[in-house]
Amino acid sequence: MRYSAVLFALGLFACNTTNFRGSDKSHSIRPATVKKGSGKKLALVCKNGKSEKLEETISGSIGTTVEVEGEFCGEVKAGGKSLTIALVIDGSGSMDRNDKFQANTCGRWKAGKALIEKLSELSTTENISIKTGMVTFGTVARSTVALTNIADFSAQMTAAEFCIQTLGTTNYEDAFIKTKDLLKSTEGAKIIYFISDGLPSVSNAWPPRTGGGAPGAIQPADMRIPFDAGAKAAKDLRETVPDLTINAVFLGVGGEDQQVATSLGIDLQKYLADLVGAPERVKVVNDAGGLASEIAKFKVPEAKDLGTSDVAAVLAAPGFPDKPVSILEVVKASEDGVWRFKTAPFELYGKSKDTVVNSLTVKAEAVTGTPLEAQAVINFKQD
Repeated sequence: MRYSAVLFALGLFACNTTNFRGSDKSHSIRPATVKKGSGKKLALVCKNGKSEKLEETISGSIGTTVEVEGEFCGEVKAGGKSLTIALVIDGSGSMDRNDKFQANTCGRWKAGKALIEKLSELSTTENISIKTGMVTFGTVARSTVALTNIADFSAQMTAAEFCIQTLGTTNYEDAFIKTKDLLKSTEGAKIIYFISDGLPSVSNAWPPRTGGGAPGAIQPADMRIPFDAGAKAAKDLRETVPDLTINAVFLGVGGEDQQVATSLGIDLQKYLADLVGAPERVKVVNDAGGLASEIAKFKVPEAKDLGTSDVAAVLAAPGFPDKPVSILEVVKASEDGVWRFKTAPFELYGKSKDTVVNSLTVKAEAVTGTPLEAQAVINFKQD
């Protein structure tokens, strides 16, 4: 006869006592129970920052399934409980006209301050870890501020960095490539805030250079090359960096820019929307004074609690292949840093008239980087 059992595992593995609040005392014991099985109650206690294994013996027919609920007695690192912010700021020569650095300020600086203030408040009220970095670009792009926590970024912010004028041209391609380099190794949700006052006029390979470094022959139709290169780099960024949102504010784009785009057969509004992935994430302002108010209007993606993808479970048994077990739910169970997980029902490995030791290992990571592990051993006697 088929039946299902529910096992409750309470525990922490490979984690010292400094990894969870109140760790000098054992957490309260919650007995583990087996439903529709032997009725035997088990208890798994956190002792000195470690847990004992949950071990149970059950019997049943082929196809018997169980599900396991348990707790990690520590502050589990939640990949989704963080945000990474990249500010991508145009410093091309035209910014000297459209957003001039004077009286130690400019529109980009005011926009950056407004955004960081908003995000700093979010970090405090929602208990979200926020890292921030910055890329500036003109003819070429560079990482101006490496990723760091938002408090340190705020302390490093200067008007001179935000109001930079390279006296160069506008290279979207290199801006998106350098931003990808900045973000590619980060986890959790990521947001790019892109500020520019013009359309791309150069790419990394265009205009071509002669042997002496001077520009080669330029054909009018070739002016589309920087547009296509920028769009390709933005698409690659969106497709290869997970959990990414791009927001863009364009200063004074229209008029002459519209004429250039039309002459090249480019729908300007569609081009800008395609760069970031959605038209609602594009804003256009007529003067630099509007940058701060518009950039603050973008909705910040909700930072999620620990998701099921952040906890992995594997079932192993001698003579059988390891198989992953789905995690249905992971939630924060208490303010003491206890996280509860629940597996989907999974079928036990068995042999007729024999006992097979099924070992379920559930792994996560502590906020300190220390691995957390809970284990249930199920001795299954198949009828």
